[in-house]
Amino acid sequence: MAHELGVAELDQLARGRISVALTEKLADAELSKQKLLFEAVRRRSGGESVRGVRLLAEVEREDPRVVAELLALPQVGVWAVESLQRLRRGDVADMGFVERLAAAGALRLGKAGVEVRGLPRIQAGKLSVVLDGEEPYFRIFGECERPDANRWQDGLSAAWELLRRLDIPCTDAIAAGVTTLVPLRAGRFVSATSAWAWGAIAMSAPDDPVRVAEALVHEFHHLALNAADDVTRMTRPDDTSMWRPPWRAGPRPLLATLQGCYAFTAVAGFWRDMLRAGPPEQAGRARARLERWSAGTLATADAIADAPGLTPAGRQIVYGLRDRLRTP
Repeated sequence: MAHELGVAELDQLARGRISVALTEKLADAELSKQKLLFEAVRRRSGGESVRGVRLLAEVEREDPRVVAELLALPQVGVWAVESLQRLRRGDVADMGFVERLAAAGALRLGKAGVEVRGLPRIQAGKLSVVLDGEEPYFRIFGECERPDANRWQDGLSAAWELLRRLDIPCTDAIAAGVTTLVPLRAGRFVSATSAWAWGAIAMSAPDDPVRVAEALVHEFHHLALNAADDVTRMTRPDDTSMWRPPWRAGPRPLLATLQGCYAFTAVAGFWRDMLRAGPPEQAGRARARLERWSAGTLATADAIADAPGLTPAGRQIVYGLRDRLRTP
């Protein structure tokens, strides 16, 4: 496979030092996946006879880069998976979504008479993201809301400044990989990602720059390992083992447990950096959070380290996590 990860790239993932180049490679792999999913829906939905498909093909003839940018949007993966599920049930796919994509492409080409929804964009240092609480396919994350752009700008800028101050190793990779924030309506601060929505992080409105910074680190690592697993499998397809990580009430499959270990190792590293270089008034909070996430995550990583269901790549990741968690 053209996107296969080498030992050195797996080492980057294992050590939590994800480069911009590796992030771009993962993004390319996710674009390839979304193109394949799009094509699967197109073929099963009438092909070129569908109006939206024809319109998108016209845009591609004028500028293929525009269509590549559109197919890389995180909602495309969610739409494609939901569409394939509907087709398997004997229903029809939502091809109106493709018309909306084509309209967005026509707008980018400067064609008159095209109307598409405008979305606020937030710039915080190197991080540039669209705030999208209107995309129907983002309901997979929960109830979305129309964001207060000024509040998000202030909250994200403060969080980004904290990440830069702490010199978090993956900060530039976050800027390279995260393209969309999905504002969630929630009674408390929450965040989430999806394996089908590369580039998107859903979270509730920023109320504390420390929590936002932690969420960016946490959720980016979910995105990164999901994408890595798409091209270099971390677990064997026939593995049926179940595990009980401390962050979940019930048993979890091996891959989900590895995902949790990976993300919470990054969270532990964040709090270690907060204790080292964060605001002094946050020291107690950092110490408690570091102890909480280090101990449980290390115990889980130790438990799965020799699981028969891990591939060599998955084992390399787990061994790297254990080394990081044991480092003072």
